[in-house]
Amino acid sequence: MKFGKSLFWGSRPLSKAIARAFEQGLDFVELALDFKWPEGINVTKLRKDLRQTGLEFAVHTPYAGIQIANPRKELRLVSLKLLKKSILFASRLDACYVNMHLVGDTEIKRLPEGAKALHSTALRSAKELTSFAEKNSIKLS
Repeated sequence: MKFGKSLFWGSRPLSKAIARAFEQGLDFVELALDFKWPEGINVTKLRKDLRQTGLEFAVHTPYAGIQIANPRKELRLVSLKLLKKSILFASRLDACYVNMHLVGDTEIKRLPEGAKALHSTALRSAKELTSFAEKNSIKLS
C-alpha cells in the first residue's frame, strides 16, 4: 500500500509542499486542480522537484461545478473539456493516476427520472473519459 497527500492551491509553494511530503515518508502527492491549477504551474520545475524526491505524482480533477453526468449537453461538454485538459496535464507529468468524480451535487439526482438520466449520462461520459485517458497513458480512479 502507498500513502500520499493532496496538495491544494493553499499548499504553495509546491516545491516546499513536495519536500514536506517526502520528509513525512509519503509515497506520492496528488495535485488537486480545483482552484487556479494547472494554469501557472511551471511543469519543468514540478517535474524536477518530483524527480529529486522520488515521489510519485497523481492528479485530482476539479470537482466544484463539474457536471459530466448532467443530461444538459452544454454542461456536460464543457465539463468533459476541462477534465480532458486535466488528463493531458497529468500525462505531461507521467502521473500514476487521475482521480475524478462522476456525479457532482445536483438537484436532478433527487428526482426518479433525473437519477436515471444522470446514471446513463455518467456512464457515457465515463466511457469517453476512460478512452481518452487510455490514449494518453493515464489510469483513472
